[in-house]
Amino acid sequence: VAVKEENINLICTLKSQAEELVKMLTLFREGIMLLDEVDLILHPLKSELNFPIGEKFDLDGSEEGERWSLPIHLMDAFIYVQSGRISSFEQRGVASDILSRLSTAV
Repeated sequence: VAVKEENINLICTLKSQAEELVKMLTLFREGIMLLDEVDLILHPLKSELNFPIGEKFDLDGSEEGERWSLPIHLMDAFIYVQSGRISSFEQRGVASDILSRLSTAV
């Protein structure tokens, strides 16, 4: 069977690419990655890590809504300083006292 010169060149090219791929996969398997800019990596709209695989599970703090109420709780401090209004969330416990002291300090 005669092999055309084009096919020999294609085979050599594919062999070279396969060898480079083996090097890259070995690096991924045996290497260590140092990640910087964690805020970008973990940001749900900026990260390219938004395609989870495997079994789905709830995020920490999502069972009783703490994960979502904490940012609202923190924003209420800024709103209270500006408007003097306390949300129903903030009226529990010592939150109103803390907000009053915060407003006085600012």
